[in-house]
Amino acid sequence: MMPDYRVLSHKTEKTSKVLCKTHITVNSVVAMTHLCINGMGLATPPASMVKMELSNGLLVEPLSDWSAEPIPYYALWPNNITPNINAEHFLKFIERSNTN
Repeated sequence: MMPDYRVLSHKTEKTSKVLCKTHITVNSVVAMTHLCINGMGLATPPASMVKMELSNGLLVEPLSDWSAEPIPYYALWPNNITPNINAEHFLKFIERSNTN
């Protein structure tokens, strides 16, 4: 679950903690985007997921000089399951992608 705030960073390195008072909760970036397109609030989806909506004007970037702090992610592996080489490769890929 997301915290009730987001930390935004300005290109001048200034940061601001913004409290998010929510009335609707979703567990999907797609659903969050559709709510924003329909005027139901602000969101910080990954730019790559809303590139088309930004280019055709369905969404606007109200604070273009600011960026949201990345959302942390976690990977868990049950103790009773044998480690899987494919899962290990995937986790290394995700880790490398996150550092770029």
